[in-house]
Amino acid sequence: MMFVPGENWRLYKDLGEELELGFVDFDYLKRRHGVDVAKEGSEVFAQWQEAGLLELNGRFVDLTLAGRFWAVTMSQLLTNYLQKKLKNNS
Repeated sequence: MMFVPGENWRLYKDLGEELELGFVDFDYLKRRHGVDVAKEGSEVFAQWQEAGLLELNGRFVDLTLAGRFWAVTMSQLLTNYLQKKLKNNS
């Protein structure tokens, strides 16, 4: 079955790949996709940092050991959050 990918699908793919590797490079994503993931996802990242799933390090997010365990779930949750937020900002 074929489908048309949604808007920003490449961003979500890159974001998921980075999370599975244990980090997110905000500058890279902004340059490549024109979306400020750090700003748009700041509420989520702050909650995850408080929960011990990641550490904010300037232009990077580094996942903790617990964050690496939950990386796939975090990727899906963050993708869903950003899809709704970016759609509402349009």
